[in-house]
Amino acid sequence: GDHHHALTILKQALALVGEQNASSTDQQTQAEIEVEAKIRFFLGQAHYYLDHFDHALSSLQKALPLFEHMRQNVGSYDHGTKHTLELHSVLFQTLVNTLVRLKKVEEALEIAELERNRAITDALVERGVGRQSLKDCGLMKQYVPQSSWIQDAINSIQCPVLYFAIALN
Repeated sequence: GDHHHALTILKQALALVGEQNASSTDQQTQAEIEVEAKIRFFLGQAHYYLDHFDHALSSLQKALPLFEHMRQNVGSYDHGTKHTLELHSVLFQTLVNTLVRLKKVEEALEIAELERNRAITDALVERGVGRQSLKDCGLMKQYVPQSSWIQDAINSIQCPVLYFAIALN
């Protein structure tokens, strides 16, 4: 599609969401968080496809904590939730690709590892493992990988090309 036109519309939508949030004295509802997350996600996607990688990075980084918040507050896995989690995965992949394009390989590795961890957890939840069970065994804790850990793992398997291929799908 026309990415320039999409960029204009998404910027307007983000401005409207910002005005609405500024005038509201209450905290954002789940629906408002979802709307803002998706706008920032699609804005990042549009910037990425226009090769505006710095702007894409900014938008995607702002969308990530919003998606993380939604992910942690999932009540049930209906069609809409599944779609949102799919966008979350695409966000991670676009973020990794953007970081690689910006030559920020260590950060890209950290994001790829974070996404891999999220995908495993989401797959377990989809298969009926209760969120409480996952919390009890520590799988729902905030996981922040460090590039040094990842680099050590890559070096130990002597196969960095395979790791990057898996991380980038």
